[in-house]
Amino acid sequence: VLTQPLVTLHAQGRLLGQHDQLLTDIWTSLQTLNASVTALLASGRAELVPPPTPPHVPVPERYSGEAGACASFLLQCSLVFDLQPLTYPSDRAKIAFMVNLLSGRAAQWATAEIPDLSQVPRDYHDLGEVFCKQRALSLPPHRPYDCAIDLLPGATLPSSRLYNLSRAEREAMENYI
Repeated sequence: VLTQPLVTLHAQGRLLGQHDQLLTDIWTSLQTLNASVTALLASGRAELVPPPTPPHVPVPERYSGEAGACASFLLQCSLVFDLQPLTYPSDRAKIAFMVNLLSGRAAQWATAEIPDLSQVPRDYHDLGEVFCKQRALSLPPHRPYDCAIDLLPGATLPSSRLYNLSRAEREAMENYI
């Protein structure tokens, strides 16, 4: 009757011994790997793999403003940007690349359309579209909102306005409302 538990116990002991051996082997391998990495870093010979060089894409021909050549010029510029994303990481870099390839009427148009941003801090350059004259002539589209407000039973409402206002602001608001 006791033979079955003894057999099971013996099998579990054997399995536990195998696990112990595996853990010992893994620990030894980890120590060897750690020593190798430490030695490599200490020797200073750890060479970094250079990043892959971007493919060479020929620069598009200059664009003078001729209507028939526009699509080809834009396609070529798009290919340059797609194949060399690290060279042209921002819209500003892409615009500079394209403007430098314009000549004739196209260059005159770009000169008139692109504002001089040298006096504007670089942090604000991306906000130009927000403050453009065309957007100032219209209101933003109306969007209906349905915001749920969870009211707590027995809670008292605040007696003040939502925002802290200066005395002049408060008087102006109360006169307006």
